[in-house]
Amino acid sequence: MAAIFLISALLVTLSSAARPLSPHAVVHHGTPVDAADPKPHKNVHRSFSIADVQVKDFSMTSCGPKDMLEIKEIKLTPDLKLTVDVVVKTSLDETEPITVDVTLKKKVPFMGWITVQSRHIADACSLAKKFEDKCAANPFVKENNLPCSCPAPAGEYKVKDLDLKKMVMEAKQQRSLGSMLAGGRYSSRMEMKQQGRVIACSNVDLNLVMP
Repeated sequence: MAAIFLISALLVTLSSAARPLSPHAVVHHGTPVDAADPKPHKNVHRSFSIADVQVKDFSMTSCGPKDMLEIKEIKLTPDLKLTVDVVVKTSLDETEPITVDVTLKKKVPFMGWITVQSRHIADACSLAKKFEDKCAANPFVKENNLPCSCPAPAGEYKVKDLDLKKMVMEAKQQRSLGSMLAGGRYSSRMEMKQQGRVIACSNVDLNLVMP
């Protein structure tokens, strides 16, 4: 679970508003931020459509320290299959909690970047352990040889052919994405910390076009 935090950042941009929040999450809405923040990162760019929603100018990059974690590959195929190759270089302290902060921002004319949703998880591993049994039984986890332990031990983890279309369509069945998110440019940032030190960070930028 911890090994695929980059995927979570992407999914929170597309469907966080369509899913119920964890009881451990803290949410704030409508907080203005500096128009110059966040700065765009250009690493992967594609244009694709998911059902009636179009996503353009997609990019996903790491903003964390390279001594802890390195992104070796990010690839998105035309049929919406995502591959991420991540190397966890240092085993983390299992006794100290890992915090996760996710922020979703939207660029609004004349106002710049506005925070539309943010989440704070005080202890990600405690939350992950509640789903450890489901994680171990997940075919996708087995197929990609991903760890269910949290924090993930040092090693290289590669997520291959993650079906984004299927995951977003499942989110739409729970609650309409179209009624929750307006079109426009969005930016999502996910930051993981342990003992106040950033151990992993990712940025996702995209342009959401509604029909």
